[in-house]
Amino acid sequence: MRRKSTPFARKARQFRRLGKEVNRLLESGRFQGLAEEKQRSLVSKLRSLYRTLSRIFPARQLRGALAGAALLLGSGFVQQAGAQTFGPPVVSPFDYTIAGNFTLPDFADIDNDGDLDMISVGTNYDIGGAVLSLRYYHNVGDAANPSFGPPIEHPFGITTQYLLNPILADIDNDGDFDLIACQLGGTFLFWENTGTVSIPVLAIRRTIHSV
Repeated sequence: MRRKSTPFARKARQFRRLGKEVNRLLESGRFQGLAEEKQRSLVSKLRSLYRTLSRIFPARQLRGALAGAALLLGSGFVQQAGAQTFGPPVVSPFDYTIAGNFTLPDFADIDNDGDLDMISVGTNYDIGGAVLSLRYYHNVGDAANPSFGPPIEHPFGITTQYLLNPILADIDNDGDFDLIACQLGGTFLFWENTGTVSIPVLAIRRTIHSV
């Protein structure tokens, strides 16, 4: 992978080093001799780094860096979604209970602690009827065992209402997650993260009205 001068570069270096270490263990046959807990720990770290880096690096580059270690993650984990198979649905997973009756979730490690947090829109009711607003669920578990805390209403100072399809992405390539969303009535909104990769501060930067 080509090194990038962003906060993700550190995770990319960790990913390469860990991939090389695991491949050496596999090639020498020493991986199978490790304690089961150690094996699970190495695979869990690889999964977490792969999941984080897959948002900014092409999958083929990540698979190339993994080499033989990719087999430990499972073919479904590193292939395209169309090649994956899924088990039966789990109702209310990860200690997550929908607050309200409308939600469109997205996941990102927005506080840079190594696991995926969640944002969604939820329904509140006032005198005028239903209002869709942003909610944030902090992952109080870890990368391998996620558990989401109670919803935080109007996170990051965002009080805009009637939002749809919130998405977290590093849209300006500065190493942190920004937010984009649609608003009922045909408005497209962009909030730039003016904080840091660990402490996001989202400020509205652009509003585009549909024609």
